[in-house]
Amino acid sequence: VYLMNGNKKFLAMAVLCAVASVGFVLPAAAEETMTHDLDEVIVEADRDALPGGYITSISSNGILGKGSIMDIPFSKTSFSNKTIEQFNDPTAPLTSVLINTPSVRSSSYGLYNDFSIRGIHTTGYALYVNGVPGMFTQSTIPTNFAERIEVNAGPNMGIEGTTLNESAGGMVNMVSKKATDKPINRITQIFSGKSTYGQIIDIGQRFGKNKSWGLRINAENISGKTSVDNEELTNRDIFINLDHRDENSTSNLFAGYRQSKIKNPRGAFQLGPNVTAMPSAPKNTLNYGYDGQEAALDTWMVTLNHEQKIGKDVVAFFNGGYSRYDLYKNITWRAVDPYIITSNDGTFTAHSDRDGGFPMDSYYLQTGIKGKITTGTVTHNLAGTVDRMWKYGYSQYSNGGPNMVDTPNAGNIYEGRYDGKIPNLNINHNGFYRSNRTNYWGWTLADNIEFGKATVLLGLHGHHTDTQSYGKDSVKSNDTSPTYGIMYKPTDKLSVYASHSESFAAGSVVGSGYKNTDAILDPAKTKQNEVGVKYQAGQMTTSLSFFEITKASQKVQPQPVGLPLLTNDGENTYKGIELAVNGKISDKWALMGGFMYLDAEQKKTKNGDLDGIAVNGVAKWNAVLTAEYAPDKSTSFWGRGVYTGNAKINNEKFTVPSSLVFDLGASYKTKLGTTPVTVSATCYNVLNKDYWLPQGGYSSGNLAIGTPRTLMLSAQFEL
Repeated sequence: VYLMNGNKKFLAMAVLCAVASVGFVLPAAAEETMTHDLDEVIVEADRDALPGGYITSISSNGILGKGSIMDIPFSKTSFSNKTIEQFNDPTAPLTSVLINTPSVRSSSYGLYNDFSIRGIHTTGYALYVNGVPGMFTQSTIPTNFAERIEVNAGPNMGIEGTTLNESAGGMVNMVSKKATDKPINRITQIFSGKSTYGQIIDIGQRFGKNKSWGLRINAENISGKTSVDNEELTNRDIFINLDHRDENSTSNLFAGYRQSKIKNPRGAFQLGPNVTAMPSAPKNTLNYGYDGQEAALDTWMVTLNHEQKIGKDVVAFFNGGYSRYDLYKNITWRAVDPYIITSNDGTFTAHSDRDGGFPMDSYYLQTGIKGKITTGTVTHNLAGTVDRMWKYGYSQYSNGGPNMVDTPNAGNIYEGRYDGKIPNLNINHNGFYRSNRTNYWGWTLADNIEFGKATVLLGLHGHHTDTQSYGKDSVKSNDTSPTYGIMYKPTDKLSVYASHSESFAAGSVVGSGYKNTDAILDPAKTKQNEVGVKYQAGQMTTSLSFFEITKASQKVQPQPVGLPLLTNDGENTYKGIELAVNGKISDKWALMGGFMYLDAEQKKTKNGDLDGIAVNGVAKWNAVLTAEYAPDKSTSFWGRGVYTGNAKINNEKFTVPSSLVFDLGASYKTKLGTTPVTVSATCYNVLNKDYWLPQGGYSSGNLAIGTPRTLMLSAQFEL
C-alpha cells in the first residue's frame, strides 16, 4: 500500500502487522510456498474530508488563516469536491451545492443564481475566491474550478476584512483546485435538460525540484436547451491555477475567463394590487419571455495569494485580485420590476428592455502579518492587515428611441406568453461613461487567544468608504466592525461557543427604475449574536446554533405620479435556530443536512406602519437531508429532499405555500479497457413538482418558478 502522505513508519508498521497476522493463521508449509510480490495500490482521498466525504474538517478563519471547524466560534460549513461534483446542476451549479446546508435557500431563475443565507438575500457579487472578494457577479457562477466551497453563516467583517458587497446573511468563499502529487487527467461528458451537452476538462501536474510547482487547468463547454421551454444556456470557461511551495513560502496564482449566454430566460413575478388570492404555481416548464430576449456576459479574473515565513512563528502575507465583468448584451425584462400578475386568473404585465453594456472593474489589495506568541500557558495567534477595495461601474450612452416597451396583457402564467416576438426597441448605443465608483480603505486586527480548554477570539475592522454616483451624489463614512467570541472544549469532541459579529455596508447607488435613480442610500450596519454547540460522536458531526441578526431595511415607496422611490426604512430582525448533521451512520450509509427555524420581522418602519410584519419572502422553516447508500466501493445511490416552508409576501397579504422537492442520483465506477470511468445519473425534482420559490430582499417579495424535472447524465474518464 502506498500512502499519499509518505509516512514510511506507518507503512512499515502496517506491513509488519499484515505479515504477522498472515503468519499467525497460515501453516508453516504455506509460508514457504505463498511468498510473492503485490502490485502497487494507490489509495486517493481527501485527508481533510469528514466521514461520508461531503464536508471537510477545515475552513478559512479570515485573516487568521485556516482552522478546524470545531475551533471556530461561528456556524461554518465547508463543502468538499465530492459535494460539488455530485450536485453539479448546469443551470445553477453554485446554488445546487449551497442548499445542502439548512441556512441557505435558492431563489435562482434563468440568468440569476440568487440565494439567501439565514433569510437574507444575496448574489454572486458577495462571493470570495481564495479569500479575495468581488471576483464574480450575480449571473450563473461556475463551480468546476473549486476544490471546496465554504459557507460562513452571519456577518463577519471583523476578521474577514474589507469588501464592497458583504452580505449581512453570511459569506461564501470558493477555494480553487491545486495540482496534487498524483497527476490528474479527467474528461467528463454530460447531458442535461432537453438538449444540453457539455464537456469538462480537469488536468493537473506537479513538477520541479521536490514537486514544488503545481499547475491545474479546469475548463468546460456547456450549451443547449434547458428543461424550461425555449430557454437556451451556454456556459464556457477556462481557469488556470499555478502554485509554488517550499519550506519558507507558499504562493498561488489563479486566473480565468468565463462566458455565459442565456436566450429567452424565464423571469420572476410579483403580485399586483388587484390580486386578492395567492395564485397556485404554474407548470414548471412554461416560459414567459419574448422570443429573442437574450443576455450575454463575460468575466476576466485573477487572484494572487502569497505567504512568506519571516521568523519562527511569524508569516507575512499578501492577497490581491482583479475582475473585469461585462454584460455586453442585455435584451431582457426590467430587473427592478419583474412581471406583474394583475388579476386572479393569472394575467400578467411585462416589460422589455434593450439596455446597453454594463462593464464593471473590481480591484482588491490586502497585506498583513500573522504570528504566534506563547507566554506561559497562554498562546496568542495574532494577525493584522491593511487592505483596499475599489470598484468602477460603467454605463453606455444611448441616442433616440425608447429603450423599454410595456405590454399590459402579455400573457397568462398558466398559458404562457401571448405575443411571442421581440418588440421593436429602436435605440442606438455609443461609448461608455463611468456611472459610479466605490472605494474602501480598511485595517483589521485579530487575536485568537488559547488557554487550557478555552479560546477567546477578538477582531476589529476599521474602514473608510467613499461612494460616488457621477453627476448625482457622493457619500463618505467611517466606522468599525468588531467580532468577538469565546469557545470552551471540555473534550476534543465537544465545543461550546458564543460570538458577536458585525458588518458594514457602504452607501449603495440606487439602480434604474426608481424616481431617485443614481441617488446613494446611507451606509448601514448589520449585527449578529450567536450561541451554539458542536459535537463529534463516532463518525457523525452535529452542530446546533441560536442566532439573532439585525440589519437595515430598504423599502420601495410608491408615488402618486411616476416611478417609486427606493429608501432606507427601519430594520429587519432574524431570530433563528439551526441544526446541521453530517457523517456516516454505518459503513454503507452517509447523511448530510439539517433544519433551520427562522422568525424574521420588520421593525422601526416609517410611522410604525409595518412594525411586527414578517419580512417578505422569508420562510419560517427550511430543511434539507441527503442520504447516500454505497453497497460497495464502485456503486453509490443517493437521494436529497429540500423543504422550504411557507413564506409571507406583500406584507402578509399572501402566503407562498411550502414545497418539498426530491432529487435522486446514482454512480458506478468501472473500466473501459484500462481507462477508469465513473458513470453517473441524477434527476432533479424527480416528482416534477410545480412550486413557487419565494425571494426575499425585495420590497414585497418576488416569486420564482421552481426548476422542472431535469435529468443529468455524465461519464468521467480518468486518462
